[in-house]
Amino acid sequence: MKIELAKLFAGYRRNTVLEGIDIEFPEHAVITLVGANGCGKSTLLKTAGRILKPVSGSVVLDGKNINSYKSLDLAGKMAILPQSRYIPVQLSVRELLIMGRYPHRPSGWRLGAHDREVIDRIAGVTGLTGLLTRRADTLSGGEMQRTWIAMTLVQEPELLLLDEPTTFLDICTQYEIMELIRKLNLELGIGVIMALHDLNMAARYSDFIAAVKSGRIKYFGRPEDIIKADVLLDVFNIDAEICHSSDGKPYCIPVRSHRDKSPEVKK
Repeated sequence: MKIELAKLFAGYRRNTVLEGIDIEFPEHAVITLVGANGCGKSTLLKTAGRILKPVSGSVVLDGKNINSYKSLDLAGKMAILPQSRYIPVQLSVRELLIMGRYPHRPSGWRLGAHDREVIDRIAGVTGLTGLLTRRADTLSGGEMQRTWIAMTLVQEPELLLLDEPTTFLDICTQYEIMELIRKLNLELGIGVIMALHDLNMAARYSDFIAAVKSGRIKYFGRPEDIIKADVLLDVFNIDAEICHSSDGKPYCIPVRSHRDKSPEVKK
């Protein structure tokens, strides 16, 4: 699934956040957006996922402007998991996954054999098989996050857009979610574009990292091209020591802040 942002400007009312982004993302890859608060990561994901309408420019999906897709057709190609989500507490995990199949059942709610097979398969992949009868309000944070991801997966998309998928989770659960995302990419071939704050997780689980600053993608490359002292100083206003794990993955140890008196104001 190829997605391209062409001369893209986007924002909220009079506040333009994205400033002419022009990039074609690699297919079938895990791509992570990093950057300071308010730099435009969430706006980029919302615009790419057609939640937010561009001010100008375009989002092109497989050679076709994203606005020309019918909603149900687009939902079968791309799924987005925003940062803020309403939890329908009275529904079970299975009922939530059934809701995720809606793009494939527009004429009614009756499940077919393929729908049930997809739900059971995705429940197995995401570790939810034993939780299908549980109500959403009885789930832990990690269980609920896996349920949200499973809801996107039962759409059978080729591309996932994830906004801060590890927020508010303990460190072990964060790694479990990241390992799940990587597994989905490697075993199911699903492309992923996500926003993360944790630079070391981004470096470990991403094929490419896009460093966003002031509404623009300032740097784009492999983790070893982005997790560098000069890049982190420019994007995050920090001094950092760069190290490498035993498998060669880069990671950073922040040492001090260089934030000035006029932080970014974009959202």
